[in-house]
Amino acid sequence: YVALPFWVITSIAALQMAIRIIAWSGIMVGLFGLSSLFVNAPFWGVWRRVSPYAIGSFAPLLTNHNLLAEVLIFTIPFVWLTAREHFGVSHKWYMVAFWMVGITTLLTFSRAAWIAIVLQIFLAYRLVRPHELLKRAISMWPLLVCGAGLALYMILFSTSTLVQSSTATRLDLSRIAFQQAAITPWFGKGIGTFLPTIGITHAFILDYGDPIEAHGLIQKLVFETGIVGLGLFLMFFAWLFIVLIKRWHQLPEGQYRDMVLAVFLATAGALVYQVFNTSYFSPKLWFPVGMALVILYGKWK
Repeated sequence: YVALPFWVITSIAALQMAIRIIAWSGIMVGLFGLSSLFVNAPFWGVWRRVSPYAIGSFAPLLTNHNLLAEVLIFTIPFVWLTAREHFGVSHKWYMVAFWMVGITTLLTFSRAAWIAIVLQIFLAYRLVRPHELLKRAISMWPLLVCGAGLALYMILFSTSTLVQSSTATRLDLSRIAFQQAAITPWFGKGIGTFLPTIGITHAFILDYGDPIEAHGLIQKLVFETGIVGLGLFLMFFAWLFIVLIKRWHQLPEGQYRDMVLAVFLATAGALVYQVFNTSYFSPKLWFPVGMALVILYGKWK
């Protein structure tokens, strides 16, 4: 997912095509997610959320809301970037798509997705003319009112027994991970050993059933790769973000500067999402990294 963009994207036309494909992937996934409100029954009493579903025997995104949210998180900036590259009626329709994808992501009521979106908004606010963004936000007060309503629903939803059970699972997984990591702190127990270890932890199986994933990037990194692996991982992303921010500040207004901002927000959102979600081997994390490296150092220039 990191190397492939370098092999494929060798011209500006190929780069623009890749950006449009990512944007339209996000738009299609967003529409698919919204349609679930008319297909899926309430998943827990009266509670409703956007989540993928099966069409016959085919489930393109399986049936977990997190799998849909993690796709949308990194595509939102690319939908915005595509809107910036169009004018007139096309620009307006792409902006509608941008808001649709963002709202669909919020409607998954994935806590990791909400945290990632808040981070993306904060970073955009810090980088792109803060006073102008604040003025535009105030002018869109109906959306802010809707956002407040969604936030209230999220707070109430978080008190449901289903969400509390999810929180308990994450806490116990973290506790087991750090206890085991203390045995081999420097280099960990090896790649791919987390789930098999949890699978033989009988107390966890009795309480929660078979483990699906780590539900957190940090604990899985510490468990499998140790302090050294976690340190190298964090150093790589720190370097990448520093280079992206420096490049953005050095560039004049224009398409290339917008590209740098888009991949920065996409990669930051994807990373923060995985901190609270599943795995450091997720393509939804490394593909945005590949696009960021292409924007910075690709052969298309």
